[in-house]
Amino acid sequence: LADISLPRTQPYSINAFAVSIEEHDQGVRLLICTERQQYYWLEAQHAVCAMPLYIAAHVVKDIQQYGFKPDIHMPQYAPWIVANFLLRGFPAERKGSKLAWDNILYQGKGLGYVVATHQQIRQGPPAYTSFTAYTALNHDTPANVRRWMLSASTDEIYQCAAAELEQIYGVKLRRRMLQARLSLRGHAMAVPQPGYLSNQGLQSLRTYTGRLQFAHSDLSGYSIFEEACYWGKRAAVQILAQH
Repeated sequence: LADISLPRTQPYSINAFAVSIEEHDQGVRLLICTERQQYYWLEAQHAVCAMPLYIAAHVVKDIQQYGFKPDIHMPQYAPWIVANFLLRGFPAERKGSKLAWDNILYQGKGLGYVVATHQQIRQGPPAYTSFTAYTALNHDTPANVRRWMLSASTDEIYQCAAAELEQIYGVKLRRRMLQARLSLRGHAMAVPQPGYLSNQGLQSLRTYTGRLQFAHSDLSGYSIFEEACYWGKRAAVQILAQH
């Protein structure tokens, strides 16, 4: 294992993921793995753990020492399908309906779809666009849905992901479609179940102020950008306060 812990005066970025994170009195020691399967030890004065808690439970050494017990305090995660449909031009909209950036089918079961090119300012529509559809698979328990994800065929996944778009546009969608990119998210977001506000494990991670800071929307029990941004800012403020 190589050691790249020499002091640096400039910001440094490396394409790698953490295998283990261990806090000690002088800082944080991390074992990382690069895209070339090379392993390095990193020594840092401080570190921010901004990963989902179901992953942090396996990466942070003895996460129970922070008051978080995974078997008791771990939030439940909802599985999703995120699908990007690359289109040549735009399928015609229904009369009286104007395409927005974020679109939701009235009385539909999906989470709607986002138009990637909606905020491009130009005189005419672009030649190509992408519709990103979000489907929360809440028809069964999360565990059963994840098992379905492991065995489902590509066609089954497509039919599930495109159901509402095809309900809206019919054959017009297929005629415009160049490609469909389907992404299965078995643990897409934390579910704010009853009692999550009084979850003592989450509260312990929220208030911890050591060398290792936790910053993820899971701490709020609700996976939205604003929560993630808040915890990231708080982690930075806590680190700066220690210098």
